[in-house]
Parts: sequence; C-alpha cells; structure tokens
Amino acid sequence: MVGSLVGSVWSTPCEVVKCTFQSGMYTASLKSAVRAIQKEAGMRGFFQGYTSQLCRDLPFYSIMFATYEAMHDTYRSKFLTSKDKKGRVVKVDDTQDLANVAIGFCAGAFSGLITNPLDVARTQATMRTWSGGPSSNSLGLLPRILAEQGVRGLFAGALVRSTYIGLGAGAFFYAYERTMKQLQSQV
Repeated sequence: MVGSLVGSVWSTPCEVVKCTFQSGMYTASLKSAVRAIQKEAGMRGFFQGYTSQLCRDLPFYSIMFATYEAMHDTYRSKFLTSKDKKGRVVKVDDTQDLANVAIGFCAGAFSGLITNPLDVARTQATMRTWSGGPSSNSLGLLPRILAEQGVRGLFAGALVRSTYIGLGAGAFFYAYERTMKQLQSQV
C-alpha cells in the first residue's frame, strides 16, 4: 500500500496528461499538453485527482493481491498437494509458470472489473475540472454517474480495463513467482 501512495506521486501527473491529451483538449503534441497544464494551473494541475487516484488504486491493489493469494493457495491445495492415507500433507508441488500467469490474469481482471466504477469517477472528475467545470470529488460523482448513465456508465470501458490489467497482472505475478523461486534456491 505504501508503494501505491508513493507510486501515485509519479502516476497522477501521467494520468492527468494522458486524460487531457486523449480527450482532445490538447492535440498538437504531448509537450503542448504538458505546457498548457503548467500554464493554466501550475504544478498543482499535475496532481489534480491524486486523492481520487488513491481511492481507486488502494482498493484495487488490496483486492488484486488478496484474490491472487486466495486463488494461488486454493490451486496449490486442490491440485498440487499430495497426502498420505491418513490425510496428512506429504508434499506440495510448486505451481507451474502458466498457472501463475493464469491466476495473476484472473486476479488482475477481477480487480479491474470491481474497481472500474472508481476509475470512471476518477476520470470524469479529472475531465470535468479540466474542461472548466467545477472541481469534483470522484467518490461524490458515483451517485451522479449512476443517476445520469445507469450501471452501464459505471462500467464503461470495463472489458478493456479488465483485459489490459489482467495481462499486466499475469506478467507481474509470473515474474514475481519466478523471482521468489530463484531467491529461494540461492538460500
């Protein structure tokens, strides 16, 4: 969680630039988008939505890591555990790389889907502020989005978000498990 707090210091300005550039507000170049944000709002402009990003990221990472651990433990106990006749565990095999990728993908995709409403609200809060609208608290926007756009509005882009997050999580957990095995073999 500390990593998410610190990481958001870097990723929030990137998200602000990305959102404003993708919205078509600044189309000349990425450099022009950065200059325009600096000119309009100073350094504070790059941190518009920092709190909203944390409200999205902290639940996301909590759900993803908890889901991965639960799925990983279940998979190992159901499919990789050998027991003797008395039901005592004799051996637990390591998960294969493909299983780690698949479990990581599922954990990431699930987390991305569950937290999609927070991502939609964060994006809309950022865009409303940059389009000249009043500054909005992203969590306060959730009921408004639901009223104006329905459940579909809260899950706009959920398939794309879940897929790309799932792919990234699969790669992350593959690398994590391989690194852990490598470190354990050196001890």
